[in-house]
Amino acid sequence: MSRALINDPKLNRYIAANFVPVAASIERLQPSRYGGDESDSSRWFGRVAERAFAEFAPPGWWDTFQTYQGFYVVGHDGAVFDYKVAWGLEPDDMTDALAEASTQYRRHPPRRVVISDHVVRQAEHVLPKSVAGALRVFNRVTTETRSDTDAHNGIGRDHAWIYREDVIAILDAGRQIRQRFDLPAALVARLVRFHLLDHARNVSEDFDADQVQKAQFRARCIAVEGDLATFSVQGTYRSEGRTQEDGEAFGVVGTIDLRFVLDRSTKRVARFRGYGRATAWGQTGNGAPPGRYGVEFALVDVDDAISAAVPPFYAGLNPAAAALYRTPTVDAAPGR
Repeated sequence: MSRALINDPKLNRYIAANFVPVAASIERLQPSRYGGDESDSSRWFGRVAERAFAEFAPPGWWDTFQTYQGFYVVGHDGAVFDYKVAWGLEPDDMTDALAEASTQYRRHPPRRVVISDHVVRQAEHVLPKSVAGALRVFNRVTTETRSDTDAHNGIGRDHAWIYREDVIAILDAGRQIRQRFDLPAALVARLVRFHLLDHARNVSEDFDADQVQKAQFRARCIAVEGDLATFSVQGTYRSEGRTQEDGEAFGVVGTIDLRFVLDRSTKRVARFRGYGRATAWGQTGNGAPPGRYGVEFALVDVDDAISAAVPPFYAGLNPAAAALYRTPTVDAAPGR
């Protein structure tokens, strides 16, 4: 769908003032499309989508795309008041559609729904026990290459996971102050293949192991205070390949600086900060700036409801993707 539409400030304010906004992953609501198992929420939403498509979707939409993606206006009892495919939709048109849906909602208020404590407990999310820290990853097109196009002015967001085995490997390798060592290979591969991507307009295609030409992340322990060990990392990387859909060239080359604190007793991330700059091309071909353009990245540790409920994109596709995400590889040697 259109992130430019979602990022429109006026439309954003209108939605916040008049609706209860909900964002949900298509992989969660339509898991069978991605090899996952159905859940109570996906079965409920499937019935909502069927009603929405029957009344509001463009002719042939389901037959062509077979996806639940789109914008819905739904009552808490599952009644559907509108559905929009947002490709090419202008913010003012979306606002008008939402206003009409709101009018219909008031004319046909939903019936009372009782949500049991059991259902509420089932909806609670916690990080997997294997995850030692969650990061929120931001990216944006840099100002010198940004255009007036709304799609280029958005912020890409994702989560990244650091696993307990990553923390243990770093602590083992960084026992001596200021001795340099390579960051664990799986952590480096996870960053360069799945996270150092331009997600500002849509989710960028990830890189295969053989599409990573360089991935050198050198670390050192710079301070120890009690159970807390502080590490500094300088990383350089280069990845390029062809998209699976149309064979177009895409890639990224950049540098990143990380500083994080690990708790040696709990084997968890206590604090994490990262900032990087890169040059990208052809990523998220849906409106990418022409030629080569600048991208910035920021990584920050988080511990909130959103990070517990929303997994990293490339870990949440299906069980096979989750396994690959935890232990990915790259063909490039660390020092290359």
